[in-house]
Amino acid sequence: MVPAGGVAEEGRHCWVHDPPGAPGTWPGLLVEWRRRQDGWQGRVVYTVPRPHGPVLVEAWLPAARLEPQ
Repeated sequence: MVPAGGVAEEGRHCWVHDPPGAPGTWPGLLVEWRRRQDGWQGRVVYTVPRPHGPVLVEAWLPAARLEPQ
């Protein structure tokens, strides 16, 4: 899912695997990519259930935690 040849895949649906504080797999939306010294990261938004209703999360996660949907 990492951009090939520098071509971004923003606005793409993806699965978010085991984000911090929310174990499991969640449907998400990839917003943008960035390249860091330790590899690619994607900025994603996804929702997780909480006791008082779902919470919208926005986070930068390693590409290994993101899977195309």
